[in-house]
Amino acid sequence: MAGAARVAIVGAGISGLSCATGLAEAGLQVEVFEAGPVPGGRMGGERGQPIPIDHGAQYFTVRDPAFQAQVAQWIAAGRVTEWPMRLGAFGRDGWRSSDSSLKRHIGIPWMAAPSQHLADRLAVTYDHRVATLRHSARQWLLQRCAADAGTGPFDAVVLAMPAPLAATLLAGHSPLLADLYRSANMRACWAAMLEFDQPLPIPFDAAFINEGPLRWIANHGTRPGHPVGQHWLLHAGAVWSEANRNLSADEAIAQLLAALHPLGLPATWSPRAARAHLWPWADCQYPLARVSAWDDGQRLGLCGDWLNGGKVEGAWVSGRHLASQLRQVFT
Repeated sequence: MAGAARVAIVGAGISGLSCATGLAEAGLQVEVFEAGPVPGGRMGGERGQPIPIDHGAQYFTVRDPAFQAQVAQWIAAGRVTEWPMRLGAFGRDGWRSSDSSLKRHIGIPWMAAPSQHLADRLAVTYDHRVATLRHSARQWLLQRCAADAGTGPFDAVVLAMPAPLAATLLAGHSPLLADLYRSANMRACWAAMLEFDQPLPIPFDAAFINEGPLRWIANHGTRPGHPVGQHWLLHAGAVWSEANRNLSADEAIAQLLAALHPLGLPATWSPRAARAHLWPWADCQYPLARVSAWDDGQRLGLCGDWLNGGKVEGAWVSGRHLASQLRQVFT
């Protein structure tokens, strides 16, 4: 569309891509900039050798009608399926079943597949880390460093990223949005990826853990579309992860592996391969109920799961909600 507003979206996670899709459908010129090599944000993961595991978001649920329609498209495109897991829980009384009629969805062949499906229809620049926003003549330039002349100009900028990263880019630009990101207490999560030679003596495919440092374990060898095997993902709880941010990867693996022993793993067993990753801003202690945020005076917006309940569905809805606000401004 000639003369259409030009919008930059920083971050190719599910919220940024959802927002970009909504704007592109309205005819706006949308460009997405992603610091990493692939889309997905915390829906991403390392599926390569030696351990094919999604170590970010493990699944998502569906309640919102608009998100239901989106998920139906992903299923039809072969990018999403249900994970019919045997789900359990472990606590002071040991193991118990945690059966639920709730449908849990995953991306196939990996968790970022629905994000890739959206990104394939958009103008996305990868390996492009935005360091500074510069405002000039009511338009925005995106700079990678101080010497960079900047990419743009853009009529509006959307930051689809964790609150601490948004705070860095928005510093000095929007007091209205500053109050939001300062109120978000985002916390870390250590993830350990382990491959074993033999089945673990754990009676479930996945489980919530309510004792010790762990909060979630899952055998990704039981996920549809994933390689069969004993490929286990461990997520530590936020309190433990925050207290142990400075561990090395080897130290984190050793401590989380030890946390499997009370769950039934023999102390003599060790994994064939092991990796660990720290998600520095994995969740928000108290996810906000703002859905998204827009500063019309500065033409700056925020979207993300931390603004809308902390889940994958919340992230998608957040981006879509912000897109509807921008459409009212620019169309």
